[in-house]
Amino acid sequence: MRGVRSGMPLIEFAALVHAELDDAGVTTVLSGGAAVDIHSGGGQPSDDLDFVTGHLLAEIEPVLARLGFVRARDPRQSVFTHPSAQWYLEFPAAPLAFGNRTVPVSECWEIGTSEGPLRIITPTHCLMDRLAACGHWDDTASLTQALSVARARVDEIDWDALRAFVEEEGIAGHRLVSKFWRDAPRFLPSRSGSASPRPSPA
Repeated sequence: MRGVRSGMPLIEFAALVHAELDDAGVTTVLSGGAAVDIHSGGGQPSDDLDFVTGHLLAEIEPVLARLGFVRARDPRQSVFTHPSAQWYLEFPAAPLAFGNRTVPVSECWEIGTSEGPLRIITPTHCLMDRLAACGHWDDTASLTQALSVARARVDEIDWDALRAFVEEEGIAGHRLVSKFWRDAPRFLPSRSGSASPRPSPA
């Protein structure tokens, strides 16, 4: 029987929630800071888990109640807490988007865990999300998070797609985005024929 346990690793906790909702027909994708933490190997702790969904909270609440989650008192909020969990849950409304780009759920990953599969944004999506925050909100914490994901997932990132994204967003020349492109190449293995990010002009 599924249940939230004190001290669960983040990825297992996320998969438990995802599996319970998925079994009830509620489709979700883990995004935001928790996805950054997972893709960076645990180097960027998050307080909450953002599950993007097109379902109503009225559908979600009874499913989570079976696991012991309680919804915040303010009915306008999509926040759920659990007495044995160090994280809280939020449910941003679909569509899944980074900056001005909408991403279909089919492009996301499914990661296998002891609690079942977890649908999660890809490392490339993580970088799109963090660099959009850098470029549009001047968020320095997002730069640190982006570099952490780049370091941990260097061979799993679509660098060409990321380059196209920052150009489309009009943020390629932003100081934080430019710094990312200056710093990211040092994570890449030096081998002939390997694709590498090209630094933006300062």
